[in-house]
Amino acid sequence: DEVYAEAVAASAELGLAESAVRRCKPWGLVTLLSAPPSRSGKFLDLVLYNEALGQGKPVQGLEEVDEQLEVFEGLPEPDQVALLRSTLAHRHRLAEMHEELLRTYLRRDLSRLQELSTAYMSDTDPALVERFRQGAIVNRNRHMVERLLPLLAVGPAFVAVGALHLPGAHGILFQLQ
Repeated sequence: DEVYAEAVAASAELGLAESAVRRCKPWGLVTLLSAPPSRSGKFLDLVLYNEALGQGKPVQGLEEVDEQLEVFEGLPEPDQVALLRSTLAHRHRLAEMHEELLRTYLRRDLSRLQELSTAYMSDTDPALVERFRQGAIVNRNRHMVERLLPLLAVGPAFVAVGALHLPGAHGILFQLQ
């Protein structure tokens, strides 16, 4: 009840009614509440997609929507609630955290991005953090590389993925190497 009340209050600040919050799964609220505020009303994936289409370039996804959703749907509800609790606890720092992530990304410091991602979840159960990392990063990276290799065998390609998919021993860059 306490987490739900906090989620309703936080969602109201974003203009979301309680009736909509009631229909959301905890992971849906996590993604909603942790997304940085949009400055342009657009998100990068859509901008890149439209630009490619506008240039008549072929576009192919490395993941299906259901595969992306499974990262969250596959988490037991107590894990989803724990992630929501952590998101709500850090809500007052989210804008600052996003700015630090952006500055780090613009410096192309992939190792630091990885460190920040881990640091932001430092108060969450380490076993949950590892389960989430396995689902959200490691397993997805493996699938994306499997789908990317045949595309790269044909010739050069422009590939866009989230920055946390790039670094580390399980990262796309290392796997492609």
